[in-house]
Amino acid sequence: MFEIIPEPNTWYKTSIAKPTSFEDLIFCDDKGEMYLGTMDALKRFVDKTGMSIENVVAWMPAPEPYEED
Repeated sequence: MFEIIPEPNTWYKTSIAKPTSFEDLIFCDDKGEMYLGTMDALKRFVDKTGMSIENVVAWMPAPEPYEED
């Protein structure tokens, strides 16, 4: 048996804090939709397809991808 210890996830309101450009992010719009993406050089939230997402209300850094040991 092993113990699973979750990492803390912290949502940041966009009205209070902005992420660093080109950091991998999870973000949420005002309708509750979640996206994987980044903030581009023009300070827009863009999803993995490059589409600009409007009305983003919160974000958090994306976790590191899973890797085999």
